[in-house]
Amino acid sequence: MDAVERIKLVNDVEAFRETRRKDYNLLLIVEATDGKDIVPSKLLAVTRREIEAGHINEKHELYQLALADNYVPPPRSHQKSWWARLIGWG
Repeated sequence: MDAVERIKLVNDVEAFRETRRKDYNLLLIVEATDGKDIVPSKLLAVTRREIEAGHINEKHELYQLALADNYVPPPRSHQKSWWARLIGWG
């Protein structure tokens, strides 16, 4: 694929790059699934491996998504609503 960009075998190189980016992201996403759903911990492991290999950097969209998805907030039942916190209930 690098050769396609280098010797311009396509008319629209930018469209080719965008398609290539999406294809690569899909490859990572498929690897991070359990057969049905994306598993955040798998996505984090896959993207960290790709960072270590030098294929992506820490600013890559899937790595950032994996970091955000691995943050698990406390169950909602244990959180006070903003209204309850405001007026001191609960």
